[in-house]
Amino acid sequence: MVVEVGGKGLVGAGDLLWVNDDIGPTDPPDDPQAMVSAVWNRQLGSRFVQASRVEIATALPTMRFPEAVPEDVRWVTSQLVFDPATGLLDADTSAAFGLWVVEPYTAESGRLGVLRVGVAPDGVGGEKSDVVPIIVPDGLSLGWTEAGLRYELFCQASVTDQVCNAIAEAFLPLSNLLLS
Repeated sequence: MVVEVGGKGLVGAGDLLWVNDDIGPTDPPDDPQAMVSAVWNRQLGSRFVQASRVEIATALPTMRFPEAVPEDVRWVTSQLVFDPATGLLDADTSAAFGLWVVEPYTAESGRLGVLRVGVAPDGVGGEKSDVVPIIVPDGLSLGWTEAGLRYELFCQASVTDQVCNAIAEAFLPLSNLLLS
């Protein structure tokens, strides 16, 4: 799928190479908490632990992901993020995703965007809130809440505001992007 926004092409998230999909199970497990614990047990001194789409969709069942991303993006990295004191998912940032135009982690400038997802504050409704810009020096960050989760999408300065906003407006359940 290729869509054009403001003269820039977007490709479907399902067409990307999800780097961590070979780490975890191919089917959602029966015991989500046991799966979260198994991911935590893989950690090597970092609270950011590489995790597959299945693992993240199981841990955060209402989580949504961009339906489309800039056409230069080829790779997605994905992590579950833990509170190191408890071994439980961190409430502020429970999952993080990198959108890469080069092989991941080979060049910081190759990461075109980052999506962070955490638990929304108590009392926030289930409907998608307004998307609001967050001031950052090297690009555009957009924040909103939906279905009990808080989202922050960062786009490098090379991604136009129009494209970044279009990405934020078209999310779908992460579970829809699982391999079948």
